[in-house]
Amino acid sequence: MIVPYLMHGIMEPPTNITGHIILPKSITYRRDAFLQSTFSEHPELWILLNFLANDYVMFEELFNSLVRSLFAMNITSWYRIREPTRRNNQVELDTAIRIVEILQKARYIPSPLNNTSRLLPYLQSKDVGYLLFESIWKFILENWQLCPYSDDYDMFEQSTSSKQLIHYSERVNAIKLMIQKNILSIPEILLLHTVN
Repeated sequence: MIVPYLMHGIMEPPTNITGHIILPKSITYRRDAFLQSTFSEHPELWILLNFLANDYVMFEELFNSLVRSLFAMNITSWYRIREPTRRNNQVELDTAIRIVEILQKARYIPSPLNNTSRLLPYLQSKDVGYLLFESIWKFILENWQLCPYSDDYDMFEQSTSSKQLIHYSERVNAIKLMIQKNILSIPEILLLHTVN
């Protein structure tokens, strides 16, 4: 279904830098829209993607081919939403939560970034897009060399220090900012376990 388009290079994925330049603007690639509609029409693909997140080598290909495009489309859709409510955006919210959980399972994002999926349902729409872009998208863009498939990941796993991570504190501060802004709608128990 999707694989022939990806394998034969009919729709090439954008580079990380190109994707970073366009986000969070409303410019997306034809390929990204195709992937988004395919995953909307076939939700069972999320189950497969979640399963494949266990294999770090396979997930590298999936991230570059699929997950990054789905993530880019999701962030863009949050930036297009103007109203502050979350009620009409359940599909986008479910997609955002699935993507963050898949990235967490694949060990692409460390704590507390990996807890953001729990926060998303309690944030205003514009804050969801901001959090996804400012904390997770930028973290992966800046720290791709420490993702599980890289040679440096074992060294990073042994070290508990976050000093090796590029702009890590800025990404955590984006989470703290969104928590402060939406503190009245976030359950207290969640606040205790999200950011120290």
